[in-house]
Amino acid sequence: MPDETIAGRAKDVFFQHISHDIRGAYFGVASICAIVYEKVVSGEEVPLPVAQSLIEASRYYKYLLDQFLEFTRSKIDAVEEVQEEPFDPLVEVRHIVELNRHLAEEKGIGVDIRVDGAFPRNILTDKWKITRIFYNVFVNALKFSPPGSRILIGFALETGHWILKVSDQGKGIPPEKLERLTLSLQTERPIDNPEGKGLGLFITGYLTRLVGGEVSVESTPETGTSFLFRFPLKS
Repeated sequence: MPDETIAGRAKDVFFQHISHDIRGAYFGVASICAIVYEKVVSGEEVPLPVAQSLIEASRYYKYLLDQFLEFTRSKIDAVEEVQEEPFDPLVEVRHIVELNRHLAEEKGIGVDIRVDGAFPRNILTDKWKITRIFYNVFVNALKFSPPGSRILIGFALETGHWILKVSDQGKGIPPEKLERLTLSLQTERPIDNPEGKGLGLFITGYLTRLVGGEVSVESTPETGTSFLFRFPLKS
């Protein structure tokens, strides 16, 4: 398949995925606005938690819009190009966790971040791609984790690589579905219908390969699922 055809499909997939995220964030803001409107019309006070939820949902919406604008401004003609810059992944991970705090609290899900040893504050990598990778996996874990469970985010180092691991305590993935999921993560180029295999995780695997990383997934039914990313360490 010609490179320009592959790049064109990649752009289409990225736009579909980011558009999906933005629509979801918009409906989050709109639903809280509807609650505020109903209370104002009925003469009720708007509870502080509802107002806080609206602020948090708005911040989350703005974050996704900023991501979209960054992509269209600098990445649209070079989807497969890696643009490296000094980047602290721990700071961005904490930012994304905070943006999704309301959703986690609604479901009673705890989020723990653990750093194994001395983790570097600046790593040379593609910030936009790493951010999307974590966002995809973390939000997916939030969606499918049961109430009262916990999500563990781990950072570690090994020779020549830095490690990011996201583990949940959800229902896990049956072996036959896990096999299809692994195939989606490892597909070497954009496929005709990535949505059929899970668009977010397809993008996750695709971005991971672009930055020279590897991803593996382990899952046990009724116990949970873990995604482990191994990225080149350039400081």
